Amino acid sequence: MKTTFRLSHLLTIILLIFVFACSSDDAPSTPNNVSASNFSTTIEENPTTGLVLGALQATAGQGSLSYSLTSQTPNGALSINSATGELTIANNALFDFETNPIVQAIVTVTDDTSTTTATATVNLTNIKDLIYIHTATAENSSGNITYLDHPDLNGNPDAKIVFCHNWNGGTYNDKVTGLWYNGANWSVFNEDTTSIVEGSTYNIYIAKDGELITHIATAANQGSSNSYTVLDHPLLNDNPNANVILSTYYNPNSVYNIHNYSIWYDDSTQRWIIFTENLGELPLNSAFNVLIQGDTVETFKHQATAANISGNYTIIDHPSLNNNADATFVFTHNWGSPGDAANVVLDKTLSIWYTGVNWAIYTEDQSAMPLNITFDIVVTEN
Repeated sequence: MKTTFRLSHLLTIILLIFVFACSSDDAPSTPNNVSASNFSTTIEENPTTGLVLGALQATAGQGSLSYSLTSQTPNGALSINSATGELTIANNALFDFETNPIVQAIVTVTDDTSTTTATATVNLTNIKDLIYIHTATAENSSGNITYLDHPDLNGNPDAKIVFCHNWNGGTYNDKVTGLWYNGANWSVFNEDTTSIVEGSTYNIYIAKDGELITHIATAANQGSSNSYTVLDHPLLNDNPNANVILSTYYNPNSVYNIHNYSIWYDDSTQRWIIFTENLGELPLNSAFNVLIQGDTVETFKHQATAANISGNYTIIDHPSLNNNADATFVFTHNWGSPGDAANVVLDKTLSIWYTGVNWAIYTEDQSAMPLNITFDIVVTEN
């Protein structure tokens, strides 16, 4: 009886050992691999190179983590810290909403024994160009200068701006005016150094997303006349229908420029040319801010005709401006191409005013507005 019990007990123990061994062999092993989460963020376009976007999150299975960019679109937009996974703007020029609304990269993450990948996505929001209205006052003016005060301009030497006169209540400033950055503030100033007129008003166009360049007049780009300087830009070349807005700029060569200016298109060379309205010599090394393509509400051309001229002004008829006293726009005289009816020279300082129904362009000295003269107009939000 005892022998039988012991044998049975022994068989039970052996069976349990066998079952346990089989269970151990059959249990799946738990992998100990690196894991990573996708990264996503949204920022405004045109950020600063070097801006930190955040860190891609990952967990090591064994050992330490290492990060690298396997690919990215567009190439060269982002960089990553190999030890921390911190993502940074490498080339801010690639963060343009119209060109690349989404910037994306594949990140490879490794530990001591395994590798995985994750996606980093940067969504861009559009920043529209804007116009704000500046009025010269005793408080913001000194001599021939009135200082601008705007958060997008203050302390920003790289700001991109053009401007035009705006009558806005009845103050004339029959002077050629330009832009100047003094190291801290932007300003509008009378090029002939006479005192700025208190109460004179200006539409200041700030290009946040538009294409605005600074053009320097040199002997190399003078063209066929010393009153010319030839523009060379892919958005302008071979494009007679371009709309160009122009402002003189004292920086970077500290050149005063007392001429009124217009633009014309040379169809023989397929180039746009800036020229002095009095056909006098254009100062070499003088600078111009040139708005080539704005992020705008409307871009159009206006031509003065017998039907829309009254004395020294021409009335603009456009749905984005009509019955809109708060509309904001900038303009430049466009001479056109040789042979156009628009081939009119007007050596006058020009401004805009609101009639109560329509906006109009007028001569600051109140001389007659010539027939067929044409203007490029860019309308945007204020």
